Amino acid sequence: MIRTYRDLIEFLNTEGERIKTAAKKLPFGEKRIRVLLKDAGYSFDKSIGKWRYTGEGQAPNDELLLGKPREEETETLPSAQPTKEQVAPAVFTSEQVAAIQEILREYLANATPYSPALHERVMELPRENWRRVTLQVDASVLNKIDKLAQRTWIDKAALVTLALSDFANRYEE
Repeated sequence: MIRTYRDLIEFLNTEGERIKTAAKKLPFGEKRIRVLLKDAGYSFDKSIGKWRYTGEGQAPNDELLLGKPREEETETLPSAQPTKEQVAPAVFTSEQVAAIQEILREYLANATPYSPALHERVMELPRENWRRVTLQVDASVLNKIDKLAQRTWIDKAALVTLALSDFANRYEE
């Protein structure tokens, strides 16, 4: 496994291995490998056909390839805190307040209240004896089940099973 500069140089200096094959073993491409090697002070010596350290100081042999980002990647980013000029005042116009209230009224009118009884019944359904069947159902009934499934986050199969179970229990002799 190639993790350090030493590993990469040893791999590349093996007979027949190239940057292209190293790129297949690493999470970045050929160009990035060349840039990493160059930035670390390595160069390819054509006379001997091997990579060697030509930089100043000691070679970063045991340094991880992904251990530190390059300098241009470590630029300081502007503060995430907005300045007073960037913050919009929290004052709404009467038209905006009316629009927000209308949106809220519409949402509350269409929202189905949480039904713990329904969710508890779904959780109690035995799932090991389920069979796949194909039924023809009136489109309006199916639309109601679709809408209920979306609002309650309960799958349609469970809702249909509960409905059929209630129907069968009601008319069972």
